[in-house]
Amino acid sequence: MIENALHILTTRLNEYIQLKGDIADERVVFLEGNQSQQISFKDNKVTAVLVNIEEEKENRQGNPWMASDSEGKKYNVNPEIRLNLHVLFVANSEKYMQAMKFLSLVIRFFQANRTFDRRQHPDMAKDIEKLWVELITLPFSQQNEVWNALRTTYHPSVLYKVRMITYADQDAIRFAEQVREAETQLVKEREALP
Repeated sequence: MIENALHILTTRLNEYIQLKGDIADERVVFLEGNQSQQISFKDNKVTAVLVNIEEEKENRQGNPWMASDSEGKKYNVNPEIRLNLHVLFVANSEKYMQAMKFLSLVIRFFQANRTFDRRQHPDMAKDIEKLWVELITLPFSQQNEVWNALRTTYHPSVLYKVRMITYADQDAIRFAEQVREAETQLVKEREALP
């Protein structure tokens, strides 16, 4: 699901940059190659980098250990995990003002498109209900930590929090429904016996 969420965001952002920048080729890319080496960003591109994944703890269900099937019957399940992704968009160009243009287009795109849902984006994974995008402004000390972790020098960039990707134990609910259907069938067969 993480890969699908990132694909949705970068594909739509790339379409926007191509349209607004009157550019034909792809401008939004991901890092490639061995990440144990020093990172280099492609020239004249916006690179999306997943820099953190955190669990969303504020919007938990009332009873995270309980789920209901389609008929309202309750089952014990492992609680779902809701994740937030921190995605850094890095603009790189030999021409500094071109990098600023790319960065401005990224900010304008996410200002106009704060939510992404399946109705607007049919290629969104069925497990993702909706994505919310929020600009994050890090203090200089935390920015320094991010760039040190990437083992490269600072590049013009902007950080967004992408909320909310949910991992739920849907298989447990489906299994419980199958067990209930089998039990119901057995009861019917017993009742049919003379």
